[in-house]
Amino acid sequence: MSVPMAPEVSPGIQKVQSFRFQPVPPSQFESQKPPVSKTVLRWALVLFSFLFLLPNLQNTSNPGQGDEVMHIATVHDSLQAGSILYPELNGFVNYYKPPLLFWLSMASERVSEMVGLGDSLVGERFVSLAFSALAALFVFEILLLFRTERKQAFLWALMYLSTLGVLKFARLLMFEQIMAAHMMGTLYVFTLWLGR
Repeated sequence: MSVPMAPEVSPGIQKVQSFRFQPVPPSQFESQKPPVSKTVLRWALVLFSFLFLLPNLQNTSNPGQGDEVMHIATVHDSLQAGSILYPELNGFVNYYKPPLLFWLSMASERVSEMVGLGDSLVGERFVSLAFSALAALFVFEILLLFRTERKQAFLWALMYLSTLGVLKFARLLMFEQIMAAHMMGTLYVFTLWLGR
């Protein structure tokens, strides 16, 4: 008894079928390096953060938040009174917010005075801007850990920077961007732990 032979398939059809239905072997996928390095994208993200969020940082007509006035007054009063460890407002220790925001803002204010900006909102609000950039970097790194393509991870981080919350709170002396960066940092460490 003879076994029926399968019809012969042309080499062109075989090539199309093999291309269409088989995934790229991991070894080939790993060898296809993107033209832009992670380091370049990280620096581009930081640069974009500052170029995007720094304009209008000095402006007093930014979408306001009531607490910012109290935060700025706390920084000024603490620097004038020399009360660095315990930030104070109107002669009393300000327990309203964790002191990290005030400590960082006082340091930033001192640095801005040293570079010639004087007593300005840029010095006080710079902390929020820097932590917004840090949060965007964490978004980028988390997406890379989940094997997102580099350029796509970069675009998602840019999208994070363009959200209303970041556009508003990165330009105000508020605790939100510090908390966002800490939460993203925690997620990053957790993602590293998941991957081990």
